[in-house]
Amino acid sequence: MKATVTPNAELWQDIDDPTIPPSMYAWHTALQNVIKDPKRAGPNAPKISYFFPHPALFVRGNSSECRLRYLRNWLVSRAGWITRLATADVSPITPHTWRAFLNMIPEQISSTYSSNKLREAADLFGPELVKVQRETPSHIQFRDVTLSLADLGTIDIATKGKILWDLYKHNFQFELVALDRVLVPNLWSSQQLDRLDQVRQIFPSDLELTMYDEPFPRKNKGLGLHEPQTKLEFMERLCALVASWPGFLSDLGQPLLPSALVTRVWAVEKKVVLFYVQSFFDYFGHLPIIPRHIPNNARTIYGLDNRIIPSSSSALPPPV
Repeated sequence: MKATVTPNAELWQDIDDPTIPPSMYAWHTALQNVIKDPKRAGPNAPKISYFFPHPALFVRGNSSECRLRYLRNWLVSRAGWITRLATADVSPITPHTWRAFLNMIPEQISSTYSSNKLREAADLFGPELVKVQRETPSHIQFRDVTLSLADLGTIDIATKGKILWDLYKHNFQFELVALDRVLVPNLWSSQQLDRLDQVRQIFPSDLELTMYDEPFPRKNKGLGLHEPQTKLEFMERLCALVASWPGFLSDLGQPLLPSALVTRVWAVEKKVVLFYVQSFFDYFGHLPIIPRHIPNNARTIYGLDNRIIPSSSSALPPPV
């Protein structure tokens, strides 16, 4: 018999780092209130794994040098990995494997590098992604911004926060789909496109769950909206999706009217979010990666070619 899953308690704790995007209150509360009893998951819970690196890797690395290497390698690999997710049947990756992949040093990946390790990496991440890791470009594209790899150590808090927000966003979307697939597999086997479209409706402006070159959003959308009345539409879409899951609370099945009191909207949001988080924990044996608000927009200076100018540059324009 498989040993009982022992969740990583460190991942239950809040990450105290200024680059972590602001939490969304209902989701933050759900992480605190979820029942974290490993016995709920049972002995057959899958290994902890993620479709994207856990954001904690980039703030809890063994050293600043290690964290910088993780960041560099992720930015180099990001577009290729998202493309692979969109075109192949890819399984989530264990944290240990993510760390090993992101910790690769380009100069060491040569003909003398362990062929077994390269083969293992190619099997998981694809040969094209491993090839990219062996190259050392001077600049890399993150959404609509070009970043200098040489200046990654000096990027501001807001820019790193956007990179981490992107990881929270993608992880949440893929985890939601993964959980839905295992809880209601019949809806995917017979109506896969319809079900995927239902998931997409929860995320405004995301025509594909894997978009990687769209401009970074300037304001919170969908589930991240602050005003309950404007967020209501997207929360109801999430509620409609999870309504088919085992254990769904019957009192959540009643639609909320546009005139519903803010307190009522808030109460429903708390219940739906907690139901999602608890369902995820009960199946996978660990907490999900939850969505977060867009980082506060600190003043960031861009050159005419849309490249970020290091804050130490003497070429900064005067404040406007």
